[in-house]
Amino acid sequence: MNELLSCLIALTGWALPAAAADGAAKAPAPPEQISADEQHIFYERLIDNDGAVAPVEIDPCNDLAVLQYTGGTTGVSKGAMLMHANISASAQQIGRIIPG
Repeated sequence: MNELLSCLIALTGWALPAAAADGAAKAPAPPEQISADEQHIFYERLIDNDGAVAPVEIDPCNDLAVLQYTGGTTGVSKGAMLMHANISASAQQIGRIIPG
């Protein structure tokens, strides 16, 4: 666990909270200001639009719809990749079993 914390602290630059004189933990100072670039978009820019949704071309057989994590009942948990076609087929099967 300490190794994981050390790694996270090294990657983020944050420090563990220091204890105040009364023993209460102090919140860490936020990291330095992040500038907007190709990987960082400010929320204000993200929501600054007319709300219209542009249609997206989907290939139902090849485009991932859901990354469903399993419970790991037969071993280690893993992510099952479900394509749009998988979900459509499941919905159609359920519709035949439970009509209406």
